[in-house]
Amino acid sequence: MTAMAGDAYRAAKQAIVSVWHRFIPFGAEALDGELEQAHSQLVAAQAAGNPETERDLAARWQQALQPLFAADPGAVEALWAALVDAGVLMPPAAPSQAQTGDRRLVAKADGHARVYQAGNDLHVSER
Repeated sequence: MTAMAGDAYRAAKQAIVSVWHRFIPFGAEALDGELEQAHSQLVAAQAAGNPETERDLAARWQQALQPLFAADPGAVEALWAALVDAGVLMPPAAPSQAQTGDRRLVAKADGHARVYQAGNDLHVSER
């Protein structure tokens, strides 16, 4: 959802719609409109300092993309690759940089706190 509010919005939207159309040809136009609406809501939520709305939008989009992922297991990799190609996501680390082993991340947040966790690189861009 961060990409949906930032400068990469147009590239992210184009990548998502393109992959959706590739795996589920029907509904891509409606998806485009829904992404525009989500973008407007996200920008408004961020301007109002409303992280709850941001979380709700993220959860809604995780659910909305489930038909894409259910249509073909390759859709996940295709979407990831499209977002990397669009410059929205960072490419995966080279095998020599990959870390192995178990990780356990635990966090607790109260009030309006935000928690960011990552097992490797973490890039957060907030305004």
